[in-house]
Amino acid sequence: MDPNYALALAGLSLVEGYYYRDLDPAESRLQNAEQLARRAIAIDPQLAEAHVALGHVYGDRFDYARAVDEFRQATRLAPDNAHAWDELCWALGYMQPPDAVAAEKAGRESIRLQASLVGAYYHLGRALLLQGRYPEAIAAFGESKELGSSVHDSRFWHRTGLFGSRGL
Repeated sequence: MDPNYALALAGLSLVEGYYYRDLDPAESRLQNAEQLARRAIAIDPQLAEAHVALGHVYGDRFDYARAVDEFRQATRLAPDNAHAWDELCWALGYMQPPDAVAAEKAGRESIRLQASLVGAYYHLGRALLLQGRYPEAIAAFGESKELGSSVHDSRFWHRTGLFGSRGL
């Protein structure tokens, strides 16, 4: 209803990005996601969720270095945002070359902040796997599976932490 509500714009950007990645890979979806994220940042440059949304766009374009920059900005702006830390873990683990040690630190911070964030355990497991720490990686993947089994779609559960206590 409010075209200048930055948090809602950031949320819509994420929805467009998820729609692009999971249902309809039309470039227009990703362009819309980017426009929404950039509008949110223009309205409120200090809004961590807007930087997370733009980071997602970069990640969907496989530009993980730029995604990392946005997620780091989000964690600076909101150090208690578990979703931002989880997304930082994800991007650090996928950029080339990956930074598995920094990804692990980000993943552990995400879990410290919100232990129910299913995706954080998966991304932590990937960071541990990249370091050759297989038993720890298996344990993290197992925790992700166990937490995710309590809901129909663990990806949905992961996304329920998008906006922390602010909700959307």
